[in-house]
Amino acid sequence: MNKVFNIIWDYIKTKKATTLFAIILFLMGAGLALVPAKVIQLIIDDGFGQKNFQRIIVLCMVLLAVYIGKVISDYITQKLFIDMSSSLLKILKDEIYNKILSLDMSFFTKNEAGYINARMNEVNSIDSLFSTQTLSLLSGIFQFIFAFIVLASINLKFLLIMIIPIPFFFILIIKATRVVQEQLQKALDSNANYSGKINQSISGMEIIKTQSLEDAEKKKIAHYNDAMIKNTRKQSNTFNEFSGIITFLSYVLTVATYIVGGYFFVRNELTLGSFMAISAYIGKIYQPVFTYSSTILILQPAIVSLKRVGNFFFSELYQDPPSGNKLIDRIENIKFENVSFKYDEMDNYVLKNLSFEIKKGEKIILQGPNGSGKSTIVRLILQLYPVSSGNIYVNNIEISQIKRSSLIKHISYAAQKNFLFNDTIENNILTGIENYDKEKYDSIICGLGLKEVIDRIQKENNGLIGEGGSYLSGGEIQKIAIARAMVSHNDFVILDEATSNLDANCKKYIKDYIKSSDATFLIIDHTGYFDDICTRKISI
Repeated sequence: MNKVFNIIWDYIKTKKATTLFAIILFLMGAGLALVPAKVIQLIIDDGFGQKNFQRIIVLCMVLLAVYIGKVISDYITQKLFIDMSSSLLKILKDEIYNKILSLDMSFFTKNEAGYINARMNEVNSIDSLFSTQTLSLLSGIFQFIFAFIVLASINLKFLLIMIIPIPFFFILIIKATRVVQEQLQKALDSNANYSGKINQSISGMEIIKTQSLEDAEKKKIAHYNDAMIKNTRKQSNTFNEFSGIITFLSYVLTVATYIVGGYFFVRNELTLGSFMAISAYIGKIYQPVFTYSSTILILQPAIVSLKRVGNFFFSELYQDPPSGNKLIDRIENIKFENVSFKYDEMDNYVLKNLSFEIKKGEKIILQGPNGSGKSTIVRLILQLYPVSSGNIYVNNIEISQIKRSSLIKHISYAAQKNFLFNDTIENNILTGIENYDKEKYDSIICGLGLKEVIDRIQKENNGLIGEGGSYLSGGEIQKIAIARAMVSHNDFVILDEATSNLDANCKKYIKDYIKSSDATFLIIDHTGYFDDICTRKISI
């Protein structure tokens, strides 16, 4: 079964008492909905027909009590469903986001951020699953049985004539369901693709503007927008056509009821009250048919979306990266043994039979031409990807046997490209760092020249650095990443071309820090600036 539906089922089991109570209330409301037609028949035949005003008053009070009971049961049922829906939506979103965080980086290289977000938002359609519409088919069957018995007792011949079209209605609806599902899939896919491209365009807006790519970007976005509108329009038209057919069939049923009922009425085989009861109950006979058709229109988008969400985020194509349960309290050494790696089965190998070892306290320069796999080595150490073949050992333990959180806790990483939250500089540096030396933090901030940056941002933007650090220069962003690595004071520090945009004073501060530190450093650098303080080089 789809993982998402398993989550829903597990939730329903934990709320079985509430669910059962809601179902009972709903069925009570469905039962009350059957009563008015019979009461109205009695009002007309026994009250109006016999000119008995007292009888009319009593029956009208009964009718009012039934309506009040129906309103109350519907209100409570819907409130219970709303509460369950919102709680389950939170659980589902948490489960999906936890799954996203556990996936290796191949998932994110194959899918754009906007596309992932759009697919995640499809789960919002769960609201329609927890509504009275979900139980309508069950109540429709219940009402069908009750109405069948009542109509058979009033006029069996009328009943037999009116149920003849039911099989043809069902065949039509089943065929329409397949078309609706197909159109929904296309509409949701095109919407996710469009969202992905929009997000990508917004993220790269500075490049688009600086390279005068506006016209090309307009054409690209317009193409995806056209596809989305085309599929959405086709889906809406399909829904509209289907709804129109069902509405037309209901009108035909009404006309047929009056014709057949009129035939029996003029032959004195029906009273006026009986005919009015029949005209109300005949709708209940067709209730399962019309409920099933409305279920397609209302619930089908939710069912299709939840299947898509499960198949996308919990697909076997995207397995959790291997991660063991062994814990480490330090990093003594890291060893690559005949490691080969490629990002996709169809790609060429980025690394091939690579072997080297880094020991505690060493300052290593990792060098090689662009595209040789230097950043890939870093990603493998950080367990962002599993190796294609060979082994990586940390403290002589195969890396996949080590719990990732335990490994990462001992590694500080300043990347060539850094992601920052739209928060203060201090929060970007200290988020996730539980214990730090305040005096050391202040020293690092001053040494990297960040004190002036903090003061400026506080004055200009209330301390917030903007999305992705939009209020900062490239060098200032690098300083924040390096400050975080220094404040963490972990066993193993990785600098991936992290000083390329820094001024001479800042570079000297970092160089002196590395020289005096007892941590292990892996430095990717093309400038040769750190060569004189490093113990050796690894060339790939």
